[in-house]
Amino acid sequence: MDDKNSNTLFKIGDIVRFVLSEQTPHLVIEGIELNSEKEKKQFKYRCRWFVGQKSWEFKEAFLLEEVLQLKHPADNNALQVGQQVKLTTCKFEMTESKKNGFVTQEPTIYQPPAMVIIALQTSKKANEMAKCLYYNLNLNKFSEIWIPSTSLCLINS
Repeated sequence: MDDKNSNTLFKIGDIVRFVLSEQTPHLVIEGIELNSEKEKKQFKYRCRWFVGQKSWEFKEAFLLEEVLQLKHPADNNALQVGQQVKLTTCKFEMTESKKNGFVTQEPTIYQPPAMVIIALQTSKKANEMAKCLYYNLNLNKFSEIWIPSTSLCLINS
């Protein structure tokens, strides 16, 4: 579904969080569909997140807008093969701590890994997709994943 012409609460690329807990990872919206299971007009959002540093996996699920809250609107970057990227949620997976009187920021367990774009694919029906390569510490090998480019941000941006 094209999010530009609909009455959705969120749009593709927005960063959201589960409403009941700040202990959950940040999610990036990658798709929007009309929920056909309900009588009233209700949208469900395909969200992606990095599970954490124990499994080093990316997950996705459909969630209803009632259980999500906006944390940051979408940023749009033009991406190219060879660029270093992260899931856009990386900016929000930091915690502040005080050590020796100094405030520092440290990554949470949900901090996604750095990736390199190795291919881009565009189709008329879908958003641009980026094939990303990253090192999976859990499996001790390189892994690849296709991610919509709206879910990625340049490192150091």
